[in-house]
Amino acid sequence: MATREAAPIIFIVPGQEQPTATTRAAAALPAGLARGVVKHSVRLGAQRGTGSDVRVAAVPGLDVVVLHIAGGPALTLHPETARDLMLAQQGTIKRARTRSGAEQPSPDVVQVPAQLQWRGLEQAAATRGATRGFLGDVVLSAIDVITGVAKNPAVDFITSKAVERVDEQVNAGLYALAVEALPPLKGGGTPVARAPAAADGGPLLVFVHGTFSNTHASFAKLWSQNPQHVRTLFAKYADRVYALEHPTLGVGPITNALALAQAMPDGARLHLVTHSRGGLVAEVLARMCANPQLSAEDLAFFKGAEYSPQRDALKALVDVVRKRRISVERVVRVACPARGTLLASKRLDAYLSVFKWTLELAGIPVAPVLVDFLGEVAQRRADPMMIPGLAAQIPDSPLIQWLHAVNAPIA
Repeated sequence: MATREAAPIIFIVPGQEQPTATTRAAAALPAGLARGVVKHSVRLGAQRGTGSDVRVAAVPGLDVVVLHIAGGPALTLHPETARDLMLAQQGTIKRARTRSGAEQPSPDVVQVPAQLQWRGLEQAAATRGATRGFLGDVVLSAIDVITGVAKNPAVDFITSKAVERVDEQVNAGLYALAVEALPPLKGGGTPVARAPAAADGGPLLVFVHGTFSNTHASFAKLWSQNPQHVRTLFAKYADRVYALEHPTLGVGPITNALALAQAMPDGARLHLVTHSRGGLVAEVLARMCANPQLSAEDLAFFKGAEYSPQRDALKALVDVVRKRRISVERVVRVACPARGTLLASKRLDAYLSVFKWTLELAGIPVAPVLVDFLGEVAQRRADPMMIPGLAAQIPDSPLIQWLHAVNAPIA
């Protein structure tokens, strides 16, 4: 949330400032941002040997900083996250303390090096489970400061409805799929309240997509590039092939697993194909189906008022699984964050920037709503703990710890 008192952070950049217009068309904004005005744009190394530096200012709560990595992602960051990354290069992220023991404030002026070590920021997080050296040493090619990215900077992150806009990409529910093609399901299909029971007692195949995504974005290429394999699957499962469209930010994997179980017939035998966070949904359901009961030790992982929704969802899931005798027989996981994600650092803006880049590398279209969400996060420095679907993926989250608190295979 923007504040009048926020002091600008000055970045000293070794390069040459590029001309910027007072307004710029959306197509020309960096990192795919849909709105905003370019305040500063500096190309690093554009004037080697001159000894000149450019000073650019970014105001926390009003501006975002875009760091362009050569051959890599454009990191859309809150100014304080960008400052922390620069300080990490100097080994000064751990600030000195006053005589009373309080941390001294971070400096308002930081030097921008041409070469960054991503691991510096990870070391600064000092959080168990963080991935180290994810990008290694990288070259910074340019830095931009953009203002006016958020739709309404006068409101806080939750009030901005950014999470709801992402989750509205799907019309949640269980969908029966067709062998011929996998089109977008929102607006093109109707979820089934409950899948019909298999007359021959055979299993059901269910596809479960990942974070910020939907079934079409996650799995459509299987249909378009491997139609024969798809026909084989439909024959194998006697056309009992489904997909779970589900919100991935506003609720956690336990709630998603409950929604899937509630759509299952009595005696359902499930085979699950999952991508990314969808694997956590499968893990929750598989564990509950293997032993449909909750002990005091299980619930202890979710103690505290803030985890009451997860406790309630777990209890409801156990009840549905037990009554309907649901079993999970097979799970295929692709890129499941079973031990958590880079969100260990809780720098959501950096995580989302890299996530967006991986989608681009994979040739997966980046939804405009994701770019918009990233801009909102970067301007407001949103905490992933405020977003249930992302908080569940932090390595020390109750969900991740609970999933690993088993001493034997669940199936």
